Amino acid sequence: KRKRMDAHKARLEKELQRISKLDAMATMAGGIAHDFNNLLTIINGNVEMAKILSLDEKVNQLLAETGKALQLTTGLIRRFSTFSDTYLPSKSLVCVDELLSGLLDNELGDSDVEVQLTSDGKISYVDLDVDLMIQVFQNIILNAVEAMQGRGKLTVDLAEINGLEEAEKTGQPIADGKFIRIRITDNGCGMDEALLERIFDAYFSTKQKGTQKGMGLGLTIAHAIVKKHGGLLRIASKPNAGCTATIYLPVGRGAQGCVTGEAGKERLRVLIMDDDEIMRKVFRGMFEECNCDVTTVDSGEEVVREFDDQLTAGRPYDLVLLDLEVKKGLDGIGAAKVIADRSPATMLVAMGEDAGHEVMRDPRAFYCAAAVEKPFSIDTVKTLLNDYLRTNTQ
Repeated sequence: KRKRMDAHKARLEKELQRISKLDAMATMAGGIAHDFNNLLTIINGNVEMAKILSLDEKVNQLLAETGKALQLTTGLIRRFSTFSDTYLPSKSLVCVDELLSGLLDNELGDSDVEVQLTSDGKISYVDLDVDLMIQVFQNIILNAVEAMQGRGKLTVDLAEINGLEEAEKTGQPIADGKFIRIRITDNGCGMDEALLERIFDAYFSTKQKGTQKGMGLGLTIAHAIVKKHGGLLRIASKPNAGCTATIYLPVGRGAQGCVTGEAGKERLRVLIMDDDEIMRKVFRGMFEECNCDVTTVDSGEEVVREFDDQLTAGRPYDLVLLDLEVKKGLDGIGAAKVIADRSPATMLVAMGEDAGHEVMRDPRAFYCAAAVEKPFSIDTVKTLLNDYLRTNTQ
């Protein structure tokens, strides 16, 4: 019994060390995501406008390639954002059985890997962010395929378990309640204990370094994503004995929806507050391209003053975009409260770099009808305008 307690204590100490490292990365990631998103917003906006203005086919091809590179860069920065303390997944109720079945078919349908998907027969619904969890599953599956050198057997097993009972059996720190346990097992080369100790360490990789693979962030990010979902990720392996990745996710209880649309053609009056001069120019260009009258200001105090002046003059703004993070003075949340008190019918939109920010997650709780994540494209602008017209045009 003493030996088992010592082993359990050692596991907890290792977990605390891992959490400490991830907390340090969370602080760094928040700053990186904020700074890079500001730059990407400017670059992306100028590329979008250049594509509209250019009549040269070769130039447009180059701009299209630049746009693809920007999308990859934006995706990478958003992956960093998953470490941020404020980042929260955008969850919806998903059937994990169907998600994994489709993913395995897409990823391995034409491969030489034999796939076996088993279940305890219960339909496994989980509240999760589909895009983020697909990253987790893809990373684990890709690692398994590489460990098997492109051929072998991959077994995926799903079961509903009781957290406390599983904790008692495995010694893992699983909370009380119902969980979906997902076990992904390969028959590849496996890992020794030294490698196993470092698999969740940031920038540790046994692969060749590169932009798309070998960065050493895959399992680190996967661990952070699962943790954000209230779950647990564990890896077990021995040399020449394959590897098993076990994911525990709490059984889901609710769902969310989304709305999309296309922009209309009415000329709307738009007021934009951002404390970065270049961003104000980029946003102005995007909205003017969509046939809007645009005014830009650099502070929360100025946006309130301008809004009040136009409201008093009988020419209220239709749409007001507010930057959440400003270097000084009244921020977007404070300005939104003042404007909402003055004119409840005005459509307010929050702008921010961190998708996990509380306002980005639930803008209506902070007087805003919507929230957009920087960088955004001209298609996002069209969607905002369409949402306004659909709400206000009878």
